[in-house]
Amino acid sequence: MICSIKNASSFQEYRCRSPSLPSASCNYHTNRQEENRTSENIEILQRQFDAYCTKVLKYAAITYYHANRRRKAHEVSFSSLLEKDLAEVSTTDRYPCMLYYFQVREWLVEVQSEPLGNAIGRLTPYRREIILLSYFLGFKNKEIAALYGCNPKNISYHKMRAVRQIRAEMEVRRHE
Repeated sequence: MICSIKNASSFQEYRCRSPSLPSASCNYHTNRQEENRTSENIEILQRQFDAYCTKVLKYAAITYYHANRRRKAHEVSFSSLLEKDLAEVSTTDRYPCMLYYFQVREWLVEVQSEPLGNAIGRLTPYRREIILLSYFLGFKNKEIAALYGCNPKNISYHKMRAVRQIRAEMEVRRHE
């Protein structure tokens, strides 16, 4: 049987179809070709899958970037708000157990800090009234002295001693 074969792959096909050639060599060559094709297909599939994953990650990153940019355009950080603006968008719960009330003559003074309220409560009544009149009601030393009928220097001295006592009391509480 004489025929012309143009390339090697057609020669393999010819050998496998030819009844005069042994079949064992035919099976060997076909299995080898199938293995080559299978490994080539796996490599091609792997490259295609890698390209697909790359595209998915790229577009996921772009979507995330755009979403963050949109959010930043519409949101404002609480730290960048002024105190008055923050008061408009926030609330603070106030419970009666967290407040301290002190009676000073005809005024009722409210203290919102627990450590400060405890420290003021431990002062003598005279110094407590001086502190509350001065710092919470805005009285000057001369006005407080006129209420008590004493010297403004005496009021200044008792106020200074009361502030020292409050600081010491709050330091002890902070370290407990």
